[in-house]
Amino acid sequence: MQEIELKIGNTLIKLSCEDPKKLLDLADKLNLKIDEIKKHSNNISDTKAFLVTSIHLIDEIEILNKSLQDLKANFYDQFESEKKLLSDNYKLTAEEINNISTLLKNNNR
Repeated sequence: MQEIELKIGNTLIKLSCEDPKKLLDLADKLNLKIDEIKKHSNNISDTKAFLVTSIHLIDEIEILNKSLQDLKANFYDQFESEKKLLSDNYKLTAEEINNISTLLKNNNR
């Protein structure tokens, strides 16, 4: 583990991590979101900007989770539909093979 120093807003913090580059990238993204909040609000403190950013991030996570659940449901529905179609086609093919087999047997008599 490597200890690195991050600056989030105007706050310096030391953290230990296994992937310093990833943590620095995440800190940069967080700072961009905090700066965006500060840009749209007059004289907002770092603490309030952190809280508003946290609420926005939680909202984004919930939206993404809902989208993921919808995708999973759609995938499952599509999978079940394709599975039924494949099963129906298999049954039709088996019936065709049986019909051809019967015709061949009748013609050989």
